[in-house]
Amino acid sequence: GGEVGGKGGRDALTVCLVGDPNMGKSSVMNSIFGRKVVSSSRSPGHTKHIQTNFLNPGVCFCDSPGIVSPQVGVPRAYQVLFGSFPIAQLREPYSAVRIVAESCEPSIPALFRLPPPEGGEWTPMGLCEALAIKQGMVSKGGRPDMYRAANMLLRDALSGGKICLCFGPPGWKAQDLPIEGGGGSEGEE
Repeated sequence: GGEVGGKGGRDALTVCLVGDPNMGKSSVMNSIFGRKVVSSSRSPGHTKHIQTNFLNPGVCFCDSPGIVSPQVGVPRAYQVLFGSFPIAQLREPYSAVRIVAESCEPSIPALFRLPPPEGGEWTPMGLCEALAIKQGMVSKGGRPDMYRAANMLLRDALSGGKICLCFGPPGWKAQDLPIEGGGGSEGEE
């Protein structure tokens, strides 16, 4: 750990930042100190060990690695989209791309100005292939690099680029919202 405000004694207040990976613990600590005192990254799992820094002799802050509590029944694709699993370690990105494509408004084809698909309906791999072609992402064999395009889409969604990704609470549906200017839901007077 570092000594920003000097060494504290045994009576120093210790504040520990604890939480899920990629939730901004290191960024919060840097904000509190007003400068970079710990390294941070958009990728989950960047902080590898507990890091301590004294704000002043009476206050010590601890930054910790993200704590991942395994949750039964949470698909890997959602773990990626919630920032709990690194995109770089994802072998099959197309399930996560499907969720992004189904949840994103405006649509991915509209955002990236992709030509309509030949088969009529977009598939996650079809989206990635069209995006790879549009972005000039080519694999060693000269084929569109769909995997690289999928990772680009997922990184964009997580970083708040072109894709705005948000989810409502369980059971929530957009049609449950009152229509703007419409005065409420069906059956109300």
